[in-house]
Amino acid sequence: MKTLQINQMESSSTATSVDHDGLGWDDFTLDQDGAAEARLTQTALSGARELMGIALDVLPFALLFHSAQGVLFSNGVANQLLASAPGALVGQHLLDFVDAEDFASVSEALSQALAQHDQKTSAEALLRMGEVERLCRLTIVRLPWPGTPLAQVVIHDITDQRRAEVSLRQLTIVDELTGAYNRR
Repeated sequence: MKTLQINQMESSSTATSVDHDGLGWDDFTLDQDGAAEARLTQTALSGARELMGIALDVLPFALLFHSAQGVLFSNGVANQLLASAPGALVGQHLLDFVDAEDFASVSEALSQALAQHDQKTSAEALLRMGEVERLCRLTIVRLPWPGTPLAQVVIHDITDQRRAEVSLRQLTIVDELTGAYNRR
């Protein structure tokens, strides 16, 4: 995992604005508190990756570590489910994959989890990966790490389960052999 280089900017009394492109845009302002939080988050995240090693990649469910800005870590199952190469999800946002109808509920669940410790939220959403759509159950909880708030997002693909439920419901209504409606 690559480590982020955070350079401290020195100023006499306030954080300074840096214009990297020379066009007069304020590209970013780095304050001391923000830099310290970013360092704590990076240390916790890289420490977890080193301690857990390959175990995170072989979990039988999709796992994302997500900040308010985007994905910071994805395991192998998440990469496969979201049709991405290893490391390609880093920097993307979970909401990039969520169907428009489910956008508000997933956004709210992620915001609630990031806002409070011990706040477990769940949502069902249709995730789109190109032409493929999968119905997934998302379980989101804030990680108890220092620094920038991070959420653990566990994604369970429930598409096949829902198809089986619909099929069973249909079998209770219509006789499979005759096609006639079952009597109640």
